[in-house]
Parts: sequence; structure tokens; C-alpha cells
Amino acid sequence: MNYTKGPWLINYKGSIGHIKSVHGEAKPHITPTPTVCRVDLYAKACISEDEQKSNSNLIAAAPDLYEALKVVTKSETITPEMWNQIHCALMKAEGK
Repeated sequence: MNYTKGPWLINYKGSIGHIKSVHGEAKPHITPTPTVCRVDLYAKACISEDEQKSNSNLIAAAPDLYEALKVVTKSETITPEMWNQIHCALMKAEGK
């Protein structure tokens, strides 16, 4: 699977939320890290700002969730470290 490697972080500036990767190459004169996606918090016609922020958290947690599930599916038993990785990914998805 080819995707922008995580972790992804959310950076809000005014009404715009940028979900960015801490890895990869970006154009330094534009942004220091690549933007994975952008969320407009004022586009409230369909969903609330709170729901948009929750969606941003879930999107930003996608690489962590994917990697945690990949590790678990390759193992016959789930170790405490795996549970911790899963727990951390879920907390990030929940914005905690």
C-alpha cells in the first residue's frame, strides 16, 4: 500500500485545518511538511464544526490505526505492546 507515512498531525489556522505528515518532502517556500488533506471548519452547510474536527482526528489517526491492525493480524497472540499501540491509535482517532 502506498500512502504518505504517518504520524499525521492536525494544524488549525483560523477556519482551515491542515492534516500534515511529519515525514516526506514538501516545498519549503510553501510548507515545511506535506499536507495530506485540508479541512474547512466554516463549511458548516452539511456538518457541524465539532463533527468536522472529529473527522480530522479520525483522518489524522489513519496511519496509526492501519499500522496497529497490520501488526495484530500478523501475530498469533496480542502482546501488551500491541494493545498499547492499538489504544494509542484509538485515542488519537478520538482526539485525546
